Amino acid sequence: MPLQATLAYYKNLLSNTPMPGGVPDLAVYVFPPPVDEDPFGEPRAYIWPMNFDESRNPERGGTVPRALTQPLSTSSTPDCGTKPIDHSIHCYLIYDEDNQDPQGDSLFPSIIDAVNWVLRVSEDPAVIYDTTTGLASSLIDVGEQITGQITVRALAGQRYYRNDCLLILPTLELIQS
Repeated sequence: MPLQATLAYYKNLLSNTPMPGGVPDLAVYVFPPPVDEDPFGEPRAYIWPMNFDESRNPERGGTVPRALTQPLSTSSTPDCGTKPIDHSIHCYLIYDEDNQDPQGDSLFPSIIDAVNWVLRVSEDPAVIYDTTTGLASSLIDVGEQITGQITVRALAGQRYYRNDCLLILPTLELIQS
């Protein structure tokens, strides 16, 4: 429930982000990144969870009492406290670029900048709704901490470079539980 809604939030937030340099808008998938060698020609983002930590820690927003039943809809939310979930969401940015591209020295960094900007200015807190149960929760600090790691490698035939950037996005979600 909370994990699915968090992934959907990131997908909706980043989908169709305008890209620099005449590149098509960002395509976003909730799926692990592919390991293929075929160039796509459009920038892509793959949103996938890596780990999460759920506890009733009062320093992170947890309160009591504990829910005794699972809410079935927003109208049946029990009178209960909140529970924080610390998500580590990974966003894999991938862009395959012709190695003769005159923008090769700046295009992929500019793509990363465009995505980071959307994250930095996103709503905080953001209220999200689980598509299965309809229950609401809040995402806090989206885009407040962004850690990135960039790699570049030649694809088969060495005509294209595959630019990869892993963005690690720590996100706090508060649920009723």
